[in-house]
Amino acid sequence: MISFVVIALLHSPLFFISHLFILKVYKNIETIISLIICLIISSLILCYTLFFIFKFTLDIERVLILSSIQLFFILSYAEFYSMICRGFSLRIMTDIFLQKNVTTENINKAYAMGKGHIWLLNKRIKSIEDLKFVIYKNKKYTLTNKGLWVSKISLIIKKVLNLGKGGE
Repeated sequence: MISFVVIALLHSPLFFISHLFILKVYKNIETIISLIICLIISSLILCYTLFFIFKFTLDIERVLILSSIQLFFILSYAEFYSMICRGFSLRIMTDIFLQKNVTTENINKAYAMGKGHIWLLNKRIKSIEDLKFVIYKNKKYTLTNKGLWVSKISLIIKKVLNLGKGGE
């Protein structure tokens, strides 16, 4: 059984290695498309590995081990990548680092190299509009059916995990 864990540990990092490769080769590719391509690659690698497992034995425990390890790597990398790319606090700290000394009054000017927190708000709103979660009509934002489902699921998950409302 240990050999299957080693196999999973060896092939699971291929997800983020392939993502980094795709980002280097195709510099203008959208992040979500590159992650989907990597997920497909990673799934094919998992299927290939599972094929060999089933060729020699039908062991559900090994399938679960391989799948769990790969899923752990994929979700960990996706969370790390998201935090680095979209982390509000991390971006503020980076801007302060780059500019060395920033007063409290200038933090908004320093954020995102002078774009400010209003830029961030507009960027986030545009992204949820692009995903068709909200629509802007008559100077008001309204949830679409898709946005309503995502909001309900989010509230349920936060309640189950005993989390606060978030974004604080």
